[in-house]
Amino acid sequence: MNQVNVLYGLNNKKMIEKRNQIIKSTGVDDFNLSIFDLDETDLSEALSTAYSMPFLSEERVVVIKNASFLSNQRSRGDDKEKKKIDYSSLIDYINNPCRTTILIIECTTDSLDNKKDIVKIIKEKRMDFYINPSSKEEIVGALNDAISKNNINISMSAKDELLKRLLDDPINYQNELEKLILYSLNNKNIDLIDIKVLITETISTSYFDLIGAIASKDRGKALLSYSNLIEEGNEPLAILNFIVRRFSQLLYVKEMLNKKLSNDDISEYLKVSKNQVYYLVRDAKSLDYKVLSRILNELKDLDSATKVDFKYGDDTTIGFELFLTKI
Repeated sequence: MNQVNVLYGLNNKKMIEKRNQIIKSTGVDDFNLSIFDLDETDLSEALSTAYSMPFLSEERVVVIKNASFLSNQRSRGDDKEKKKIDYSSLIDYINNPCRTTILIIECTTDSLDNKKDIVKIIKEKRMDFYINPSSKEEIVGALNDAISKNNINISMSAKDELLKRLLDDPINYQNELEKLILYSLNNKNIDLIDIKVLITETISTSYFDLIGAIASKDRGKALLSYSNLIEEGNEPLAILNFIVRRFSQLLYVKEMLNKKLSNDDISEYLKVSKNQVYYLVRDAKSLDYKVLSRILNELKDLDSATKVDFKYGDDTTIGFELFLTKI
């Protein structure tokens, strides 16, 4: 076990499990366990505790949550100048950690910012642990466990649809399972309509692949993604509507990123899942304002030509495919 352990990933439940595993291995009691949330507490306070001696014990554990400065996002309420000082203090600690303290640093992000000196040091010392999204086997096991423990009577079609939706969003599946369990307190018989109303249907990743391909001007991938969406049963007009809305959102995300807002802020403002925010942030970073505005204007022209001018008759596919061949 390292004196300093940096946990990162988008699966908060598994991150907490990893944290608890480390804490349990130390055998420390509650008197020697301190948890700090950097959205509410200064980093200097956490480091001060990390340097202090344990109380009637050989070790203490200090947990630092929401260390978003390790990614390319900044938490709400950050003070830029103070953060520079904190970086320096934390680098000093990492290079010379207290021998009686196990420090756990948590960052909810899919990747650390490798351009930052502090991240380079963490990786050089191999202190980073990536928390993988839940596997299919884990999700299936959790679903079967929830059904068994709560005596839920669920139809086969409902279970199949539920599993499909959970697998589409491996980051937030636990939240959806909790909704099912709460619902089952008053209704033990679950059918397909209950699942469709209760459980969020995750947007097909082909949509995000299409947007990413348009953003990166990958004509081949864009046409393939569009073809996949059609094969999945999506209507051409629905695809166009989604793409127009999405590029409008990308403009908002671009502005929020410039203001150094965190992924949580973006998720809250746009009312979308963290999984969707990941794709939005990825694509917004790859586009500058001029390119983004041009694409959005072209999509709006296509939208107008399709719905108002009926330039392509009833076949939206023709207009959309022509647009994709010109990116």
